[in-house]
Amino acid sequence: MRRNTRCLHSPKPTSKNSVKAAAPAFISEKEISKRGRLGGDEEHHHTRFWNLVALILAFSLGGQPSLAVADSIPAIVQEIQQGAEGEHGENSVGLWWCHGGNGGLGAAGPRVSSVSPNNILSSTGPIEAQDAIGVYGESIGGNGGGGGSATAEWYADGGNGGNGANGGTVWIRNYYSIATSGAKAMGLYGTSRAGDGGSGGDAFAIYAEGGNGGSGGIAGDVDIQNKDNGRITISGAGAHGIFAQSLGGHGGAGGSGGGLWGEGGCGNSAGRGGQVAVGNYQTIQTAGDEAHGILAQSIGGFAGEGGSGGDGYYVGVINQASISTKGKGSDAIRAQGAGGGGSAGSGYGLVALGGQGSAGGYGGDVTVMNLVSGGGLDALGASSHGIYAQSIGGGGGSASLVAGLVAIGGDSSSTSRGGKVEVTNEGYINATANAILAQSVGGGGGDGSLAVGAVAIGGKGGGGGDGGVVIVKSTGALSSSEDNASAILAQSLGGGGGNGGFSVAAAGSDGLSAAVAIGGKGGSGGDGGTVNVVSQAGNTIKTSGNNSSGLLAQSVGGGGGTGGFDVAASIGKFSFSMGLGGTGGSGGNANTVSLDSGAEITTSGHNAAAILAQSIGGGASSATPITRSPSCWQKPPTRSGPGISPNS
Repeated sequence: MRRNTRCLHSPKPTSKNSVKAAAPAFISEKEISKRGRLGGDEEHHHTRFWNLVALILAFSLGGQPSLAVADSIPAIVQEIQQGAEGEHGENSVGLWWCHGGNGGLGAAGPRVSSVSPNNILSSTGPIEAQDAIGVYGESIGGNGGGGGSATAEWYADGGNGGNGANGGTVWIRNYYSIATSGAKAMGLYGTSRAGDGGSGGDAFAIYAEGGNGGSGGIAGDVDIQNKDNGRITISGAGAHGIFAQSLGGHGGAGGSGGGLWGEGGCGNSAGRGGQVAVGNYQTIQTAGDEAHGILAQSIGGFAGEGGSGGDGYYVGVINQASISTKGKGSDAIRAQGAGGGGSAGSGYGLVALGGQGSAGGYGGDVTVMNLVSGGGLDALGASSHGIYAQSIGGGGGSASLVAGLVAIGGDSSSTSRGGKVEVTNEGYINATANAILAQSVGGGGGDGSLAVGAVAIGGKGGGGGDGGVVIVKSTGALSSSEDNASAILAQSLGGGGGNGGFSVAAAGSDGLSAAVAIGGKGGSGGDGGTVNVVSQAGNTIKTSGNNSSGLLAQSVGGGGGTGGFDVAASIGKFSFSMGLGGTGGSGGNANTVSLDSGAEITTSGHNAAAILAQSIGGGASSATPITRSPSCWQKPPTRSGPGISPNS
């Protein structure tokens, strides 16, 4: 019965505009659709503060897909081109039938290109300026507008949310030295962020349908290269030497439907992150806490209710120069690809079916190559890694509460795998935490929903995602100093299964009454992936902390989710109640672990093995039935597994 409506798209521009910092030339457009508007007026700001800090700041938000280039000058230069988010659809009120206006589409973020031709330095006097970024490039897609609400006597249909716009490509090249100070005073900063989907409009009538949410946009690629004389010296908390990030847009939530017969709108899927590439060929030094030498991330957006999470995308880092960090929690190189999380579903009514919890996004593949000749990585602050490479699958969404006379809980979707992680190291690494951490983690399964009613069936928990392949090859000398800090830690971990939903059933009357409650099944754990570690002869490996192995390689299956429990009760002259607990989920399998080392390994702490290779299957979970009733039948508890079963 839903009308087949769609949001209108903005016209594609016919030309690109080249923009200099001192001579902005932006064009703005506004298109008005029948239901809601597209990206609104573009805003442009040009600001200078002479003799303060030398910066490049190229910043674009929505609007025209132009090319923005900002030259280095002894000032703060701010260039903003901003297309507003798609405007919200109009609300509508009618006597018999009405439809809320659809939200407008967000405007796409343009390509951003920043090149530094001169030195970028703090001014001659000491400067403690926060957010004093050396080279700044950012492209942001506009958010979709929200759907309008609808109110009528008989039938109402909420407007659909507009789709979020894609982020543009961000391209940065630095050729000369950068020195900044102050909190978050990063050297090179590049981000592409997609717009979020708009929420669907609500509807109120005897028969009411909420509008669907808009989809999240896809983030653009980010490419940062630090070349030639591009020495970067940074001081300040949260101030990374190079920061590169691509973020997918979040999915919009569906609108609610309220009435005698109400149906909520569907949430929409999130957008994926873009590819992130970083190349560094000059020295980087940071001194503050949480200040990484290089931080590169691709992250999928989170889903709207019922939609799936966005995938992380490929992250690649190549380093050919020394990097030193001195603050707490400051890794020399951190590279991460992460899928966005799934969302919950829900349901209410006389007969209520729970919405299914959605799947999380896949973790992106991650590659780090540290190819330093005659130098290396020093991560000297507490809890600081030399190389931290990680891929994480997004967790599945849990199905929400379901309530009704007959309530059947929604299942949670199986979730998403971690990506492939590969690290190659040819230089020395001196770290307080792990010298090299390479990890792929499958997303955890979401929990099944809680069901409440006279007849209640809990939802099934989602299965955990599989861990991806992990490969580490090192020819350089490695050392770590803290407890629980290995020279090489390589792990592939399956995600844990979600727990089954529990159920509550109750009935009461002067005559016949019955209550039935059945717990949901727990989800299965994900499998661990293969792990391969090679440390060639001719180098040394040293650890000095307790529980700090020289080489630690693990493939671990995820644990199964617990079966849901039940509560059943009935009161009446002739009453009957039954409760049945859900089955626990099975554990995930482990996989092959291969470790080849010709290095000289020295460990001096307690419980610190030189080489430790493990393949561990995930543990199964048990069912948990609980029943309460004046007169009821109860199934005895059943148990399966305790479950750790090494495969090798």
